[in-house]
Amino acid sequence: KKEKSFTSIQEHHIVWLGEFKNTPYNFYDVVEIIERLSKKVPNVKMDMICAEAEPEKIYNFENRAKDFGVSDKIVIHNTTDTIDEIYQNADICLMTSEYEIFPAALLKACEYNVPVISYEQPCIYEFSDRIPVVSVPKKDFLGAAEILSEYFENNVVERGITGTKRFSVTEV
Repeated sequence: KKEKSFTSIQEHHIVWLGEFKNTPYNFYDVVEIIERLSKKVPNVKMDMICAEAEPEKIYNFENRAKDFGVSDKIVIHNTTDTIDEIYQNADICLMTSEYEIFPAALLKACEYNVPVISYEQPCIYEFSDRIPVVSVPKKDFLGAAEILSEYFENNVVERGITGTKRFSVTEV
C-alpha cells in the first residue's frame, strides 16, 4: 500500500461498496454522513461502487445528495470496472450495512489494507485482526462523521489504530 500524507488541501477519499437497496445497505445514510463530515473536512470525496444500480435509485440518491448540498462530493460508479483503482486510492472504507453475509467491502478493504468504519454488525469483528475496524451504532450519522473527521484531521488513518479490540465511538 502506498504511503499517505495528509494536508489541509489534500482530498480525502472514502470508498463505499454495496447495492442501492435501502436494506441492508442503507445507501441514503451516506448523504447525511458526508454532509456532516464535510462541515469539518470540506475536501472529502466519496466513491460509491454499486454495480448495476437501477437508474431510478441513482436519480433519487443524486437528488437527495443535491438537497443536502453534497452532490459534488459523491461519485457513483455503476460498475465494478474501477474497483481496484478506487480501493488503491481510498483512505478509508465506510460500511452502512445493517448486516452482511458476504462482506465484499471488508474483503476488498483487507486486500488493500484500508481501515473500515462500519455500523455495528457481527461480521466486522472477524476482520479486526487484519485491518483497523471502528464501529458505530446503526444510524449514528454524527458518530460516523466524527470518527471520519478525526481520521482525516489527526492523521489516524496514516498512524493506524493499535490493537484488535472492538472500538466504539467513545473509545476512538
